[in-house]
This record gives sequence, C-alpha cells and structure tokens, in this order.
Amino acid sequence: MWLQGAKVGSSPSRLEKKDFVRRERDSHDRRRVTEHANQERLAAFWPYFEPYLKSLSGLLERYSDTELSVITNFLSRIADLSQHEAARIAEASRSSVGDQS
Repeated sequence: MWLQGAKVGSSPSRLEKKDFVRRERDSHDRRRVTEHANQERLAAFWPYFEPYLKSLSGLLERYSDTELSVITNFLSRIADLSQHEAARIAEASRSSVGDQS
C-alpha cells in the first residue's frame, strides 16, 4: 500500500499514544524501528469486527480458488492503475502550478 511520508510518520505516533502499538528501536541501527501491536488492547475491538469478518468469510466461501484469483488480480490491477494515475495527476497539478508563476 502506498502512503505519503507524513501519514506513515504520524499514524504510528497516534497509535502509540493510544497504546495500540509499542515502538522498539534497533540496537544496531537507530534509524530502524519495529512496531509491536498491543494484542490485549486490540482484542477489545474484536466484538465490533467479528460479525463483519464472519460475514466476509461466508462471502468468500461462495467463490472457487480460481474465481478468487481472478478477483484478486483485477483488484490488484485497479490499485496499480489508481496509484499510477494519482501520481500522474499530482505531477500535472504541480507542473501547472509552476507554470502560473
């Protein structure tokens, strides 16, 4: 999944403040950080998501492995296309803003 740098940096901080994750710095490379999920804290959300996951599982069981492969391939291509087009649009908008000065 593609995320902007600011979102990558701020999301873990918010999760850490709310005790959903714990950060651990690499003892050999201080630039590297491993994030560990707080399973106990996350378990509190299970009652909210369990009905959805059960329904999703039932839906997935309706499809063969071959059908799921086709669906997965299609969604992957859509995601790739969307990322490419978003980058193209962002570049075009940066260029047009630069042309106005």
